[in-house]
Amino acid sequence: MNFSVNNKDVTILIADDEPTNRFIIKSFLKQEGYNILEAKNGFEAIELAKNNNIDVILMDAMMPEMDGFEAIKEIKKIEILQNIPILMITALDTKDDKVKAFESGANDFITKPVDKDELLLRVKSFVQMRCLYLQNLKARIEPTYKLPNLQALREKVDKSINPVGIFFQIKEYDSLVYLYGTEGTKIIIKDMFEYIESHCKVENKEIYVISEDRFAIYWDNDDEIELDVLEYFAKKLYDNINAKTFGNKIFKNDLKITVIGNSIKENFVQISLLSLKEAVRKNIACVISNNIYQEMTKNIEHTIQMIELIDKAIQNDKIVPVYQPIFDVKTNKIHKYECLVRIQKDDGSLMTPFFFLDIAKQSDQYDMITKIMISKTFEYMKDKKCEFSINLSSIDIENPKLLDYLFNKLAEYKLYNRLVIELLEDEVIHNFDDVLHFMKELKRMGVKVAIDDYGSGYSNLERIFQFEPDFIKIDGSIIKDVVNSKTKQAITKSAVFLAKELGVKTIAEFVADKDISNKVRELGVDFLQGYYISEPKLEIKD
Repeated sequence: MNFSVNNKDVTILIADDEPTNRFIIKSFLKQEGYNILEAKNGFEAIELAKNNNIDVILMDAMMPEMDGFEAIKEIKKIEILQNIPILMITALDTKDDKVKAFESGANDFITKPVDKDELLLRVKSFVQMRCLYLQNLKARIEPTYKLPNLQALREKVDKSINPVGIFFQIKEYDSLVYLYGTEGTKIIIKDMFEYIESHCKVENKEIYVISEDRFAIYWDNDDEIELDVLEYFAKKLYDNINAKTFGNKIFKNDLKITVIGNSIKENFVQISLLSLKEAVRKNIACVISNNIYQEMTKNIEHTIQMIELIDKAIQNDKIVPVYQPIFDVKTNKIHKYECLVRIQKDDGSLMTPFFFLDIAKQSDQYDMITKIMISKTFEYMKDKKCEFSINLSSIDIENPKLLDYLFNKLAEYKLYNRLVIELLEDEVIHNFDDVLHFMKELKRMGVKVAIDDYGSGYSNLERIFQFEPDFIKIDGSIIKDVVNSKTKQAITKSAVFLAKELGVKTIAEFVADKDISNKVRELGVDFLQGYYISEPKLEIKD
């Protein structure tokens, strides 16, 4: 590897008790532009190394008070000096002397009298070695707080026997930056670090910066730490940080944090970060990852099993539509059918989307399920005379490839006037204009539109006016209690009144029994849907 090194930035320490030797070596190095410091013995060399930024040490073997061998051993005991390359210069040339030099910690040796070209070549090589080390060290330091970063933590853990850590995340970090700016936030968090350094009573602890709002206190325990001890440290940090104001007279704030403690050896860092993320998601204040990770593992195992089940269903053509009738109150006849997705299990039973659809959305299987539903329902309904509806979420509508597939199938089957698209209230709409454009395009083609789950989520009055739907489906959470709840009756009545004013038909979902059926009829609903009418079935009987 080639390095562009400015020798004026390099400092070399020469340790030799003979002034003549130091003068000769110094003159060689000065010609190359290096900065030079001089020591007459091992003690002076150690002090100069501790108090200056030394890049390379040239150490004479035989010196009074402390010889080079002992000086190198002492230097290697000091952590901040351990990675300085040391070239031993000696008149001794026996095999035992060379072995002794390497055993003391020298990186190489050169014999006296010193050859200029050989010396400069060795020094250049050591300077490059030092530059490589400093570059790697810089890559392990977070620049804002000048503390070791995630990469440094991973390397530290790899060398540890019993890793222990407390990971924490500052709540509402973005609000902190908004209030105080980057510099003000930096002052507040630095004050927090100083507090942790002085109050966290753990020996050999180190603070690591994981990201702008996530940090870790790490140490390598002598023995496996007891979970109640780890929990004590985690709770103590949580209580102390949340109870204190940090910063200075200008920038100060009461920080709130989420804390997890971890002592699981395998995949220590990964498990710690996953546990912290899960604690934040669940709004858990302080927890031991040993506990939360067990629950996460069970969830992951379930997710993997369900993904495999969905994949098997796709491969074996077991994604099937079922059809639930929607009953016309005025004609007392079935008016249309809603097409609902199921997985047909090996025993012939049907699994509802409650168990698999959310997991499918986390993988690449959701799009395929929607396409299968479009294809199978269009094929099944092509020779029927009734209207039918399929459900689309905002995820579907904001997916251009899925919409292309839908429009191609519409053009192929020519089912425009019999199709109803139900907009599900299962996801937040990210691009409302795109969804509105899609709904208007459907209306232009003759496809009808239904707003699902009226009374909850985004199915509010403003959206209804903009979407101009043909149907409003009153949410099941309202209908199931409509018999005994005056509030639910009032909501249903107002929905019916609004719909009639707009020329929109209403559908009551979750009509489970005769009492609910009679009540929603009384309130003026146009259509009924639910198990009282019929459960969803694989076939439609003409």
